[in-house]
Amino acid sequence: MAYFSYRGIDFHYQVFGLGEPIIFLHGIGNDLYQPKIHLMNLPGHVIMPDIRGHGQSGHNNDPMSYGLLAEDLRLFAKHLGLKDFILGGIDMGAGIALNFTLKYPEMVKKLILVRPSALDMPCDPYIRQIYERLTLFLKLHHGIEHFKRSDDYNDLFDISPYAAYHLLRHFTDPVAQHFPDKFQQMIDAVPIDSLEDLRKIQCPVLTVVTDDDMVHPVHYGDELNQYIPHHTLVKITPKPKNERNHLRELEHAICDFLNPLK
Repeated sequence: MAYFSYRGIDFHYQVFGLGEPIIFLHGIGNDLYQPKIHLMNLPGHVIMPDIRGHGQSGHNNDPMSYGLLAEDLRLFAKHLGLKDFILGGIDMGAGIALNFTLKYPEMVKKLILVRPSALDMPCDPYIRQIYERLTLFLKLHHGIEHFKRSDDYNDLFDISPYAAYHLLRHFTDPVAQHFPDKFQQMIDAVPIDSLEDLRKIQCPVLTVVTDDDMVHPVHYGDELNQYIPHHTLVKITPKPKNERNHLRELEHAICDFLNPLK
C-alpha cells in the first residue's frame, strides 16, 4: 500500500503497469477498485487514488467540492513528481478530472470521462432527492430498513432495480456510514461553471456513455461532444444489461483512444 499525506489526511493509492502515467479516479461512494476492475489491461503506468472520504483515504471537516478534490489531485501529482499525465475518471471522478483540466490544462495530455454525472448544473432533482434521503438514512440506526421502505427507494426500484440495489451497498460500507455527508455535498456540487468553458479544453478527450442511465445521463455526452474541440464520443452497452460486454467495450474504447494507430 502507498500513501501520501496532506493537511492531516492520509491518501491511499495503488499503481500497476509500466509506461506513460495515467491517473484514474473512481466515482462517488466507490474506491480505487472500481477503476482497477475496469482498467486492468490498459497500456501504461496506471495510478489510482482513493479520493478523500472514500476507501482507505481519510477526510477532515472541509466541505467536499469538485474544486477541493481537484486541488487534492494537483498535490497528489506533485507528490508523484508528475508534470503532465493522462487523466481519467468515472462518475464523480469524471467531474473532478474535468474541473482539474480546466484549471491546469498544461498538466493533462489526454482526458477520459466515463459516465459523467454532472456538468454545469447538479444532477436531476429526482436523483438529488434520493441521495438526500440516502445521506439522512445512513445516519440512522437500522437506516437501511427505513430507506428500503421509503417511497424514494421503491420508486427508484420500479424504474431501475440495478440503481436501487447499488445504493443499498453504502449501508454496509463503514466509510459511508462514518462520512455520509459526502453524498449530499457532492450531489449539490458542479464541476464546471458553464458549458462554454469546455471550449477551452485543447487536449484530446474521450467520453464514454450508456443509454438508460438515470444517474449518468447520456445527453451529457452530446453536450461534451458539442463544446469540446477535440472530442470523441463512444456509447457502450449499459452495465445492468450485460456487465461483461460493458467492461470489454469500455476497455476497447479507452485503448483505441490511447493508441489510435494500433
